[in-house]
Amino acid sequence: MVHKPVVIVDEHDEPTGTAALHEVWKKGHYHRIVRILIENKKGEVLLQRRAYDMELFPNCWDVSAGGHVDEGMTYKTAGRQELVEELGLSEGDLQEIDHYKSQTIYKDRKLNRFNKTYFLHWNYTPELFNPEEITEVRWFTKAQVLKLIKEHPDKVADGLKEVAERLFAQK
Repeated sequence: MVHKPVVIVDEHDEPTGTAALHEVWKKGHYHRIVRILIENKKGEVLLQRRAYDMELFPNCWDVSAGGHVDEGMTYKTAGRQELVEELGLSEGDLQEIDHYKSQTIYKDRKLNRFNKTYFLHWNYTPELFNPEEITEVRWFTKAQVLKLIKEHPDKVADGLKEVAERLFAQK
């Protein structure tokens, strides 16, 4: 999959330029990620199972939608684009609920990222999800998400782990 250049940022999440995604991963540049949690009126969250051929975390459960912030976009515009591209959703009000920095390594990729998480209230299961990126969507309670992470950490993308630890875990 060919990806547009992504926004590179400094240690304070201020843009410093753009680069190809593979270069960003190889050199460990900080870049921006948007994550979206869709919640229904029962308080369940919608998770997606990533496609088998995704470069990062294939066949793993992840947040409702998400992706890199491409050149010329803000976190919020990237979030809206990911909702349309991944789930076919073009409506709803995105509400920012978290902003954090993370550093992980996945295989040979250095994932140094600033992450913004948005909340979207939606009561219907999307049926027009993108089969090139997603194999399944399903509603989970927050307790079920935490149990999934604990019992099957290899079946969960790092972004879902981070978001769940930050927002769902009992403090």
